Amino acid sequence: MASFARIWIAAVLGLSLLIGTPTSLSAHGEHNLEPFVRMRGLAFFNVSFSHDRLKVNETMTISGKFRMMESWPRILPEPELSWIGVLVPGPKLATKERWINGRFIQNAFHIEIGRLYDFRLVLQARQPGRYHVHPMINLAGTGGLVGPAKWIEVEPGDGPPSYQVTLSATGETIDLEHFGFGRIVGWHLAFGLLGVAWLVYWAAKPLLVRYMLLLEGVDEEQFSRRDKRVAGVFGAVLAAVLIGGLWITNANMPPTIPHQTPREWNLPDSQPLPQAVRTTIMEMRYQPTSRALRVQVEVTNLAESPVLLRKFTTSYLSFVNRDSLGAYPDPEGTALLMDVQPSGLIQPGQTSVLTLSMQDSVWDRDRFIAFDQPQLSAAGTLVFVEPQPPAGQTLPLIMHSNDREAPGVPWELVRSANEVYANLQVDFTP
Repeated sequence: MASFARIWIAAVLGLSLLIGTPTSLSAHGEHNLEPFVRMRGLAFFNVSFSHDRLKVNETMTISGKFRMMESWPRILPEPELSWIGVLVPGPKLATKERWINGRFIQNAFHIEIGRLYDFRLVLQARQPGRYHVHPMINLAGTGGLVGPAKWIEVEPGDGPPSYQVTLSATGETIDLEHFGFGRIVGWHLAFGLLGVAWLVYWAAKPLLVRYMLLLEGVDEEQFSRRDKRVAGVFGAVLAAVLIGGLWITNANMPPTIPHQTPREWNLPDSQPLPQAVRTTIMEMRYQPTSRALRVQVEVTNLAESPVLLRKFTTSYLSFVNRDSLGAYPDPEGTALLMDVQPSGLIQPGQTSVLTLSMQDSVWDRDRFIAFDQPQLSAAGTLVFVEPQPPAGQTLPLIMHSNDREAPGVPWELVRSANEVYANLQVDFTP
């Protein structure tokens, strides 16, 4: 019997270990916002990465464009301020530069619905590993909306991480990786010891008895003169530490300035969003059994030359028109493909009804379409381009495309970027 009990306990422990075995996760916040916010929030264009492999202390650049969509959810406050950064699991890369519309940005900036923004981020590798890196726009009152990502391999460098800057006020060169580390540890220890001492003093008293007396309404009577004297001593020590620390910092590290909180309200204009095609959404229908989204849209070419539908993009996800791969190939084979009917070019002045079929488990897996919402809707941007690159022009191969689409068509070859939004029809038939 004892033997059977030991076997049973061993089996239970083994099963619990198997169930509890940690697994690696690649997601790190892409799906934290509701689907209607991500699909109707920001549209990203031509997001590219200068490197997909670099060493510690080497730098890379992420660049592209983004736009707040006209279909911004009206139940949310319209954000006025935003902040650009990167989404990466931990401090693996340091942000050295942020640029919006050609201006160096250090703080929050004003953002407007419908306006197109160019961005550029310069990052420095800090820790070896393989990381999924997104550009991210934080919107005040809403949260962070992420753009397309790419896996970045960081290899060990010739030395430890080093981020050196020169202080313009003194001319001194410091390494931000280690600057002030001793002071940080010292201040944490000082306040930590004060907090522990405060807790120990009160925890040494009969907590349960004091709690019962408090329930009976006995409050002020529980504090003795000694308790009040001790509280006064702690308050005086805390004030001395704060004032003394401020005095020491100002005396030893001149000049000092407070944290700066200006906001950029008058950014330069970027090039306008091209609108050579007029679109009218007719229907968006999703089939859960096959995980396929079908978009039916009427398009009219207002330009004087033919255009080709390149892709449908929403949030960090893009589906590339299979018919466009001949002119704009996908050498890495990473693009999600969609079928467009009728196929071919849209001639000048032509009006046509296009049906886009996009089938992939990503709609369900990444929570782009969720049935636990009070309102089902979908939104995205249709990108129309020149049918062929100009004669003799080769597509740029310096920048690496993101993980969700083929290399971006150069912006000068984009003829129109049209937002589409509609309530989602659900078709449960097989």
